[in-house]
Amino acid sequence: EPLGSVLGQSSVLGESSVLGQSFTSQAFEHWSLGRWVLLTNLIGLITVYATPWILMYFHGAGEVATYQALANLLGVSNPVLTSMSGLIVPAVAIASAARGIHAARRAAFGYAAQGAGLLLPYFAALALLPQLALRMFYGAKSPYLSYTTPLRLMVAVYTVFYLSQMAAAFLNGLGHSRWTFFAQVGAAISNAAICLPLAAVVGLYGAIWGGIVPMLVQLLIVLYFAHRLLSPGNSQNAKSVLEIGLLQPVAEGAR
Repeated sequence: EPLGSVLGQSSVLGESSVLGQSFTSQAFEHWSLGRWVLLTNLIGLITVYATPWILMYFHGAGEVATYQALANLLGVSNPVLTSMSGLIVPAVAIASAARGIHAARRAAFGYAAQGAGLLLPYFAALALLPQLALRMFYGAKSPYLSYTTPLRLMVAVYTVFYLSQMAAAFLNGLGHSRWTFFAQVGAAISNAAICLPLAAVVGLYGAIWGGIVPMLVQLLIVLYFAHRLLSPGNSQNAKSVLEIGLLQPVAEGAR
């Protein structure tokens, strides 16, 4: 009886030790994969709120209100953007593990095209009939009806942003979240150097015109890394997050 109790406790302690090691290993792996995404989102959050803060400080609440009123019309893209990014990352990981990086690219393009198909009619309506859209959202007597050009420019900003986020999701699915972090840093630097000074000096028009530049910088950086990854010399060695997750338990079991 005592011996059985001791053996039982030893077994429980052994399982607890294994579970503890497994938890520690998984936590470290999740942090190593996710820390760049976390840092990217933190920088993106600061960048997003910096523009209205600058407008408020230099031009007052009215300018911020107009900026937000125009941004509200583009808010419909946020659920689509989040959903498509959430679908692309695992789809790319699975396709890359099963059929290679070019299959992963096709998977990412397929989901990105579906999201673009949802957004294109709405974005086209805002760009072609901006005053009608503003009237429908804010009423015939709204003070925002004259801001048709800024609305068109904001559609351009969101279009480039969508493309950059889809390309970033492709890189994240392949385990290269550090590269998307570099792209976000490039966008933040160009935002601080171009967009914010224009917002401070010019106001709303400067903020939106200048806002196109960081989005283009971010898009160009992620496309550069994606092209580099897809080049013949590198595509043979590319590993997805799923491949790493599948191979690690095999390696541990062989020890």
